Amino acid sequence: MEFLRSEIVVEQKSIITICLDLPRLLAARGTVRKGHLTPSQLPADAKVADLIDIDSGWWNVYLLERCFLPFEAQKIKSVPLCLTPQEDTLVWPKSKDGQYSVKLGYQLLCAKENSGSASGSTNEVNRKMWSSLWRMKVPNKVKTFAWRACTESLPTLENLARRKVVISNSCTSCKREPKSVIHALWGCEKVKAAWGTNFDELRNAINQALSFVDLFRLVLQNPRGAEGFIMQQRLKPATKKLPRNVIWKPPDAGLLKTNFDGAVFEDLGEAGIGAVVQNSSSEVLAALSEIIPLPSSIVAPETIATRWATLFVRELGLSGSMLEGDSEEAIMAIKNQHCQHPLVGHLVKDIVSSVSTLQYSSFSHTRRQGNVFVHALA
Repeated sequence: MEFLRSEIVVEQKSIITICLDLPRLLAARGTVRKGHLTPSQLPADAKVADLIDIDSGWWNVYLLERCFLPFEAQKIKSVPLCLTPQEDTLVWPKSKDGQYSVKLGYQLLCAKENSGSASGSTNEVNRKMWSSLWRMKVPNKVKTFAWRACTESLPTLENLARRKVVISNSCTSCKREPKSVIHALWGCEKVKAAWGTNFDELRNAINQALSFVDLFRLVLQNPRGAEGFIMQQRLKPATKKLPRNVIWKPPDAGLLKTNFDGAVFEDLGEAGIGAVVQNSSSEVLAALSEIIPLPSSIVAPETIATRWATLFVRELGLSGSMLEGDSEEAIMAIKNQHCQHPLVGHLVKDIVSSVSTLQYSSFSHTRRQGNVFVHALA
């Protein structure tokens, strides 16, 4: 996503530090257009901090609605702010932990290169094909071999003759055609027996594939058959795993458990959060339900629900509580204190700060079946 030019709208750096930047907040470069902001309300050198009410620590709703279009103001209000003072943090937005890696940098450069190519539709088709190949549940060496076959990188006689390594490119087995990749792996009469009868329907459906990559694209129309194709064997039928019966378990005697959850209502542009505090006798001591603007990511409502749950426990004057939710990503981010998470790092800091005042606390993950009560509340 391209960043807005600094002369168009507010700068990224904020006096009141919040872990976000305005370009990502507004979701697109064209969201705020030059001349749309009211000069009397927002100066040319305005910062993100100018959009925040200092007393409440939340967005200045009146200012947002005066200076932005309704859908723009809604996008801004959906970004959760931190509740504790935090320093600005540099994060890599394309990773789960906010850390840069060479792999992610390479992917970004490839995406930028592909986006500027004239043959965008062709690149998109190829991207989906390679993604399907690398996601297959087969040994990596098999996927690598299939990739080399699709890119005509195997040392067949045709390729070797093209590079002047050998003189003749004729297939030494059938002596009928040049030994290309498609001929060596699929078309030669001598190799057909290796495929058996598992792919007779595929062979009958096509008269002649121009290249191995054309054949592979046809195979990918049935993803499960594609795995068997590159493994040259019929895969065993998948056995349906029965879901485990997960039930809510009360805490030990003398302890409390707080379950929390977040629900997304995309059609309404809202999200719901809920929390329930129960004791060892499964009695409900308190419950919380709230509607918030829809955040931009799935993990955000779950993490916001966690923050509300911890604050709820504190406001009730409880000494502590076990906290349990059904979002594994949110729970892992909190347990590992991933404060540089590009989406919820500032929320994790709030949660860590909040539970530090409790006498006891713990975070655990449960399946949806063990969280149905609070999910209905959210």
